[in-house]
Amino acid sequence: MKSSENAGFTLIELLVVMAITIFLLLAAAPLISEWFYSTQVHDAKAKVLQGFAMAKALALRNANGAVLPNAAAGLLIATNGATTSVIACNGSASSTLCALGVTNSTVAWSATYNGAVTTAINSTTNTSTTSIAVDFDNRGEPMTGGTATLLSTTTFALSRGRSNETGSLY
Repeated sequence: MKSSENAGFTLIELLVVMAITIFLLLAAAPLISEWFYSTQVHDAKAKVLQGFAMAKALALRNANGAVLPNAAAGLLIATNGATTSVIACNGSASSTLCALGVTNSTVAWSATYNGAVTTAINSTTNTSTTSIAVDFDNRGEPMTGGTATLLSTTTFALSRGRSNETGSLY
């Protein structure tokens, strides 16, 4: 004689499994967002370090033949809110020729990263109205923007959420 018992899961069993799954997903959401933030901060750090190295190399090459107090190269960090651009140029970073979208021989390298990452160099924070400009003399030493005063240290700080990166640029 055949058994009349039905095989399968009851509605209660399915609801319990769904509730546990939803609970685990909700518990993991903050960890996933911090992981994304950490990835964005690490990407920004790599681009800032690369831009600094490129600007320093341009200054040592000194294609314009600049002598103090003029800058041989510059690093510009500017944001529009959605993306932050890092631009290495021949000549001063404060020059109007050193800007994203400008097609000339002044802009030698550029990269972008997520604009939600807060960027600060030497305590100057990059905002949509404030760009960061670091000029380099013909020896590859960073100077304060547009003057021949050499900087003893150039520090950076990047952050988003609880993810932070700080360090010195050489």
